[in-house]
Amino acid sequence: MRASLLLLLLTCSVWARPLSFSDGKFRIVFPNAFRSQANRVTAKASGSTYSVLKSPLKTLDPAQHLASLRRAQRAQGARVQLVRLDGLDGLEIRRPHLLARVFVYERTAYQAEVVFPGAEPREAQTFVRSLRFLNRSATPYTPQRMARYDAQVREVSVQKCAENLLAISSLLTGFQLKHKKYPTALSSLREPITRAYGYRTQGRHYLLFCSGHRHLGVPHHYPRSDDSLKTMLSPTIPYRPGY
Repeated sequence: MRASLLLLLLTCSVWARPLSFSDGKFRIVFPNAFRSQANRVTAKASGSTYSVLKSPLKTLDPAQHLASLRRAQRAQGARVQLVRLDGLDGLEIRRPHLLARVFVYERTAYQAEVVFPGAEPREAQTFVRSLRFLNRSATPYTPQRMARYDAQVREVSVQKCAENLLAISSLLTGFQLKHKKYPTALSSLREPITRAYGYRTQGRHYLLFCSGHRHLGVPHHYPRSDDSLKTMLSPTIPYRPGY
């Protein structure tokens, strides 16, 4: 009985120690025992979830990916700042119950994140800052290129934005025909232009609206479209393609 109790205590003490994980390209230190899956490594500690997520890059320029992610996170009310790690530029994202760091390394986006139920645990900063890449892969002038992509997004015309809404609506219709329901998030469409748009569903209906552009003189969340394919440039002006 004493031997079993001693073994249990020793096992618990090992699990409670920080554990390092590496896949040959990056290294990170988890606060607890972790579970490795295809593109995700996860550990749980004191009700919080510590994860590293890997996703292949869909854009040619890492700066374009980071700029799109920054706009999307800020649209959700997150605080986003540039961070630098061994010459590699990335983002630190903070919003209620989430702390994350994102870097692009060898055509792959790496996101170290902590999701917590209450106050931010003290281990959260330690975890996301422990992310290291085993070979240096600096991308020059990333902040400047991100600013250029932001400027391009701001300069999208209202008419072009409405055209994008119709294109996304067509993708949503195709998804609904195939799966008999609309997706819960636009990311399911795997289409880069969706990152500048908001999306809500209610039953068999959806609302699609502009959230990433800043059109002069146009109310927030316009242009917008819905499952009836009625697109409005503003609350009173409908979009008429070709006019």
